[in-house]
Amino acid sequence: MIGFTLFVLALSLLYYFAIRPHNYWSKRNVKTNKFIPIFGDYYRMILGKESIGEMIQRCYHEAENLRYVGCYLFQFPALMITSPELVKKVCVKNFDHFMNHKNVIPDGIDDLLTKNLVRYS
Repeated sequence: MIGFTLFVLALSLLYYFAIRPHNYWSKRNVKTNKFIPIFGDYYRMILGKESIGEMIQRCYHEAENLRYVGCYLFQFPALMITSPELVKKVCVKNFDHFMNHKNVIPDGIDDLLTKNLVRYS
């Protein structure tokens, strides 16, 4: 009986921490590319089949007819904007409304890269 309880508890924890976070975009009616739970869109990169640049390019081309697409960086949701007009609105006109920019390139690594908008994802 204890073994069955531990098994159910383990399955519940697996769902809560590994599968449930991947419902983020579907709850918001945002289309996503094919992904594998836990690894998200990084699964081919983890297997050594593509580089990060190839992964971003693949995600971009899979969302060819969309203005934006939801992606998963492992378990964390991220939005990839594919429309140039929408990029302009987000990066120029409404930049101050998007507060959760992640600093991809640490300070002091390269002055040219650290002073670029691409640094924030």
